[in-house]
Amino acid sequence: MPSPTGYSESSFVEYLRDEVLLATADVLGWTGSSALTKPWRGPVRRALRLCGVADMTSADVGKLEAMGRIAVWEAVSAEVMTAINYEADEARYDREALFAHAQKQLADARTEARKAGYLSRDPIISYHADIQAVY
Repeated sequence: MPSPTGYSESSFVEYLRDEVLLATADVLGWTGSSALTKPWRGPVRRALRLCGVADMTSADVGKLEAMGRIAVWEAVSAEVMTAINYEADEARYDREALFAHAQKQLADARTEARKAGYLSRDPIISYHADIQAVY
């Protein structure tokens, strides 16, 4: 499959959903493709800001993809940061593992962006939550 020469907002969301998040999008229920609605609005805007452009047509495709990977894994981290583990119907849902996965993917995305020359330093964003509950 040839590399794209540009993206519309919806095709960029499809790239993030289908080629970056993969099954994680299904787990989170992030199945739509409109850049105007949650959960995609934030990562699309963040990717454009990281690229230093106002719209898709002005962005370098490689940089847009790299910044999109960073932005979408930041969004996933924020989404699952405070989610709790639970068991129901003989199934265990481990959100801590999903958060750890998102953090690993985010670190990898930043490393790849730096290697490609798209990112000189990491944006200062930290996701950490120590939440304990006693029942």
